[in-house]
Amino acid sequence: MISGKYIRGNILPTVLVIGTVMLLGVLISIDLYEMKWRLSAGNFAELQRNAWIESGVLLYQRDTTLWDNLNKDCNIRLFEDSEQSTVSISKKYWGLYELLSVETYDKKLQRICMMGYDVDTTATAALYLCDNDQSLTLAGNSNLKGLAYLPGAEVLYSQIGDAFYNGQKIDNSYIKQSLSELPECNVIAVNELLDKGINLPVQSLNGVSLKAPFAENTLFVKTNDIYGGSIKGNVIIHTDDCINLFPNTYTEDILLYAPKVKIHDGFKGSLQIIASDSVIIGENVTLNYPSGIYIPEGNPESYIEIGTKSQLNGYVIFCRKEKVDEEELSPHYLQSDSTHVRGLVWIDGISQIHGGISGSLYCNNLNYYTLEGFYRNTLYNAKIYGTDIMGYPLWLKSDNRKKIIKWVG
Repeated sequence: MISGKYIRGNILPTVLVIGTVMLLGVLISIDLYEMKWRLSAGNFAELQRNAWIESGVLLYQRDTTLWDNLNKDCNIRLFEDSEQSTVSISKKYWGLYELLSVETYDKKLQRICMMGYDVDTTATAALYLCDNDQSLTLAGNSNLKGLAYLPGAEVLYSQIGDAFYNGQKIDNSYIKQSLSELPECNVIAVNELLDKGINLPVQSLNGVSLKAPFAENTLFVKTNDIYGGSIKGNVIIHTDDCINLFPNTYTEDILLYAPKVKIHDGFKGSLQIIASDSVIIGENVTLNYPSGIYIPEGNPESYIEIGTKSQLNGYVIFCRKEKVDEEELSPHYLQSDSTHVRGLVWIDGISQIHGGISGSLYCNNLNYYTLEGFYRNTLYNAKIYGTDIMGYPLWLKSDNRKKIIKWVG
């Protein structure tokens, strides 16, 4: 007789549970593997889109003829055998910089950057003083380093009062002959900035926070006074009179458009100012890069003044409608003691410079005024150093490649 062996019935549910758990574990492992593969594929696709965007921007930077060769849809294929590598490129001015927008073929990624010109210190002047038949005079605690285009080959080292010149003499190899007029520049139609956008009617910006992406329509605000709050991005503040910007406000990348603009003492932020009459920057003001001041058609009484211990990083450009007699007028550009400008300063008029400029100064007349009169073509207690620390606005006509100022979207 063969005795049988039996499995107790209460073990079967345990076996079924263990088997189910093992099956679920296998299925979860497979699903996790597939999820990881999908995430990896998605990450790769995102990386590829970013690479196409960066390649499009880099190509635009290096090829100055690219814009002329784009098709009617402003598309360019980066690789001939890959339609997906096609990117769409568009551009517009934002103040005196350029906004470049690059979008992928599937429209899933768009990036926007602000662009200017790169600087070549071997060809770009640290100082360009128009030839007005009088040599440049350096006096007091002044210094000039970099390429200089000056009236004649001689630089005079003199004194004002008891302040003898105490800097280094300029090597003649850095001095070149200037012309009677400033070099040719790019005239930018800033009026077109007000053509399109969305108007926000307000009486004043008092403690208001605004942020407008550059991928969307420009937000226009018409007001005279800006108190407190935060204003960023694709915003143009304009008025028919004067804009007053107070120090308890923070701004980033915005434009101010008015006949007159006054930035009050202690303000900090970044912005570009376009004015038709005058711009006054108070004391202890910091205008971060990329900021700028532009007067496109100044009258004889128009001027730009930057107060003591203030800093501007970007550009200052003054243009006049007609020539003036520098013996009868005060400066069109006045830079105070302990003030520092980094970038391009272009004054088609009369300048009085104190403090420092790191970048380039282009001017017709460089005078130093006192109560008794003025000294023509004189730098007194001023330092001008040629440098490539930041990109310039699209003002000087240049063969230099364009440079990304910052990503804004």
